[in-house]
Amino acid sequence: MESVETRPEHGHDHDHANRAAVARLMGAMRERDYATIADVLAPDAVIRSPITDSFQFRGREDALAVLTIVAEAMEGIEHHELVGAGEVWSQRFTVRVRGRSLEGMDLLRFDGEGRVRDLTVFIRPLPGLAVFAAALAPGVGRRAGRLATIVLRLLIEPLTAMTRHGDRLVGWLLRETWGSGSSA
Repeated sequence: MESVETRPEHGHDHDHANRAAVARLMGAMRERDYATIADVLAPDAVIRSPITDSFQFRGREDALAVLTIVAEAMEGIEHHELVGAGEVWSQRFTVRVRGRSLEGMDLLRFDGEGRVRDLTVFIRPLPGLAVFAAALAPGVGRRAGRLATIVLRLLIEPLTAMTRHGDRLVGWLLRETWGSGSSA
C-alpha cells in the first residue's frame, strides 16, 4: 500500500487547507455560526448519522438543517485530537447533551475545493447516543410533520430509558464478575 506522503495529490498545501476547514467547521459548530457551516459544506455533502444506517442527509441544504439541529442540542463541545492527511480527516470531541456527557468522532472527507463532501459521526457510550437521538428527534421529525415527530419520540424514548438503566446494571454486573474496571 502506498503511503499518503508519497502520493502527489496529498501535498502539504492540501493538508493545511483541509486542516483549516476542519477547524472552521468545528469552530462554527461550537459558535452556532450557520453561515460558516454552510460555506464549509460541499453542494453535494452527505451526513451519515450515528443513529441509523438506513438514511443519510444529502445535499448542502439538508446537511445544514441537520447540523443546525445537532448544534442546538449540544452544550460545551470541546474538540480534541485531529488526525488526517489529504482528503480524509478525523477529530475526536466531547460534549454534553441534556446533561449527559458523550464522546464522539467525526470522520470527514473533503472534495478538491476543501469542502466537506462526507461527514460520518460516531458517538459513545450507547446511553449517550440514545439521549442524543432523543434530543434530535423533535427537530428532525418536525420537517416530516407532527406524526413523524410522535413516531420518532415513541421509538426513541423507551430506548433512552432502557440504555440508561441497563448501563448501570451492566456496570454493576461486570464489576461483580470481573472485579476490575471503574464506573465513569
